[in-house]
Amino acid sequence: MTADLHALGYRNQTSIDFSQVVIDAMKTKYSSLHTRWSVMDVRNLHLPDRSVDVAIDKGTLDAMIHGSQWDPPEDVRRNVGQYVDEVQKFPSLTGIQCC
Repeated sequence: MTADLHALGYRNQTSIDFSQVVIDAMKTKYSSLHTRWSVMDVRNLHLPDRSVDVAIDKGTLDAMIHGSQWDPPEDVRRNVGQYVDEVQKFPSLTGIQCC
C-alpha cells in the first residue's frame, strides 16, 4: 500500500508495524520511497498528537478480533478499545481515519 500511495503522489508517509522483521523487509524493498518505517504497537503509538492527516488500517483491527462479534472476549474489548483510543489522538484537526 505504501508504494501505491507513493505512486499517487503521497510522499510524506510513516508506515508502522509491530514486527521488526516486517519493518526491516519493507525498508529494504521500498528504500527508494524515502518512507519513515517504525516498529510500534497501535495500542501505544509514539507520535506527536495531531500529527497525522490520514490513518489507514490495513488489517490490524481484523487481526485483533476473534470470537463472537456480539459478545467479544475481554481481550478483544480491551485491545480494540486501546487501539481506538490511541489512534484517535493523532489525526490533525482536518485528519481522517480509514479502517
